[in-house]
Amino acid sequence: MKVSWKCINKLINLRYITLSQFTQKITEAGFEIEKISNIYSINDLIIELNITSNRLDICNFKGLAKEIRAIFNLKFSDFTIINKSQKIQLNNYALSNNHMLLNQIIGINIITNLQLKSSPIWLIDYLKTYNIKSGHILDDICNYIKIKWNQDIYIFNISKIKHNTIRQILLNLQKNNNLRTNLTIQENNEFADILNYLSKNNQKKKINNCIYHFKKSDWNITKIILININNHHHNCQNYFIDAEQEALVMISTLCKGITGKSYNNYSYSQTQESIISIKKQEINRILGPTKQNNYKFLSTKNIIEILKQANLYILYKNKQFFVKVPKERSQDLKRKIDIIEEISRIHGFKNFIDSMPQKKKRNEGQYKKTVILKKIRQILYNYGLHEAINSSLIQLIDRQKNIKIHNSLSADQSHLRSNLIRGLINNYLYNINQQNDCVELFEIGEVFELKESQAINSRQITHLACILKNNIFTRKYWSEKPYSIDWFHAKGIFEELFEKIEAGIDWIDESMHENQVINETIQDLINFCKPNRRSLLISNETNNIIGMFGELNSKYQQDIKGKDSVYVFEINVNKLIETIQSKKHLEHRMTPYSLYPYVIRDICITLEEKKNIKSIKEIIYKTNSKSIESVKIFNEYFNKSKALRSVGLRIQYREFNKTLNQFDLDEIDKNIQLLLNQL
Repeated sequence: MKVSWKCINKLINLRYITLSQFTQKITEAGFEIEKISNIYSINDLIIELNITSNRLDICNFKGLAKEIRAIFNLKFSDFTIINKSQKIQLNNYALSNNHMLLNQIIGINIITNLQLKSSPIWLIDYLKTYNIKSGHILDDICNYIKIKWNQDIYIFNISKIKHNTIRQILLNLQKNNNLRTNLTIQENNEFADILNYLSKNNQKKKINNCIYHFKKSDWNITKIILININNHHHNCQNYFIDAEQEALVMISTLCKGITGKSYNNYSYSQTQESIISIKKQEINRILGPTKQNNYKFLSTKNIIEILKQANLYILYKNKQFFVKVPKERSQDLKRKIDIIEEISRIHGFKNFIDSMPQKKKRNEGQYKKTVILKKIRQILYNYGLHEAINSSLIQLIDRQKNIKIHNSLSADQSHLRSNLIRGLINNYLYNINQQNDCVELFEIGEVFELKESQAINSRQITHLACILKNNIFTRKYWSEKPYSIDWFHAKGIFEELFEKIEAGIDWIDESMHENQVINETIQDLINFCKPNRRSLLISNETNNIIGMFGELNSKYQQDIKGKDSVYVFEINVNKLIETIQSKKHLEHRMTPYSLYPYVIRDICITLEEKKNIKSIKEIIYKTNSKSIESVKIFNEYFNKSKALRSVGLRIQYREFNKTLNQFDLDEIDKNIQLLLNQL
């Protein structure tokens, strides 16, 4: 669409807006400026705009002027010929602007007593702006209306049409009939083609070649017929009437013609007004804060003003905006997001913050703890365990270990717990008394550790505890009797848990903790288990004891019948998280297997009964780490009288780049002899 800078200034006062400001604002509002041409002969500018297919309501000057007024929030010089609030009377039907959709409307006017002369200079210059050469004044008026209103006006010499034909057309219009009469016009077949086009509504047929053009020498015409037709569903009926009325005013003013009665024919359909409701919260969520007003959201008052500025009808009620969409905007305003886009377009896209909100700094340690606990819960759920939640308030058990609460409600809730296992044991006993033989529970909660017998030095620590008792845990065959959970089954559950969360935990026997410092909390946990049926959990990082696993002492289940074992487990979650080292990539490299054979040497070593074999393996690997491929235990014998044990180890040697020769084997034998002497 081509827009004249002078013409647009006649409708809207752009005196204080430069061309660069105009183009920038229009572009930000969603218009695409293809070209700006300077017409030096008339001192004017032509701006070529690319109008999207869903904004056909601005394909005429008045619609475009309304849009520019809304974008710049300027006063609009209303040049409508008839009053907007006036209802349009057509064939005794009153069409309200808000309830009817005009599918087609035809207007016919007869003008007499014409005094034709040349087109005025302003009209010639106006057409020259759009590269239209001025011709006959009636043709110039038609072109002017087409440019300004995007409306087709057809003017014909009435002297070339039979009187009976005109009379028949007008009678049909008065009876509200469609133009279906077969017309026979002797002198002007083009006019018959146009009327047939109007009667058949044949949109595929091009009528541009059928328009009757006047010659400049046709100055003796005194009587014409003006036909106005609207086939554009997007056009407002006001635009159609305004175009026709302005054409009649121009003919009356420039040609001194007298306009007779107007005859109109139309078809319409009842339409339901589109009302879109949208919450202010949705607007704020999508648009975000503005750069003005200290990065606050648009206020309700601002939103209402913007919507009114966009020529929309607005009602605000119960924190919701009810937007009534005019029918000329029904093509582009259909959803909530369209209304939000209209708000941002009118207010200015650049006035909103175009970056994502800054991420609030969080406590990384606390966040990691939350994620790990969620993962632990999910893993234990998958194993079939049920989560228990017990109160942190308990009755007095040990004055030296439990923190007292002042003004407690009852004696049963007078102190803070120092472990979770005691609560799970109570859950276990309750379930057994209710004849629930399978008890597999876990709890993640806070415990309170008292130091130096003063509550002021106490610590709140997160612990994980489990209790497992299941007499139908597994079976070899479905036809056989099931087996109860045993030590290795229970231990395997927690080993797999540590592996899945990538925690570095080692298991050591209770008898091997001489070099380990055991605090009071861990010592209390150990006392819940049977002697020689418990294991300590140590951290790979600090080598400190952080938890315990073992078989529940029989004294806690004296009233329980049966001999099935019950296993308990508790660990310091804070210390457990410190041992987690997430591997973002594989630490090992892909290497090919050695193509050379290996050599095996079996040795037998005598160790103390409590000596850990892990330390022996470490010593062996240090002797010849490159050649030793593996160290495996293949046998073990105990001498109970001397508290010793003999362990058979199989050492496998292999070189990557050669076959081991006799010299290499002799060296291996010497190393083994030295190793045996050390042990």
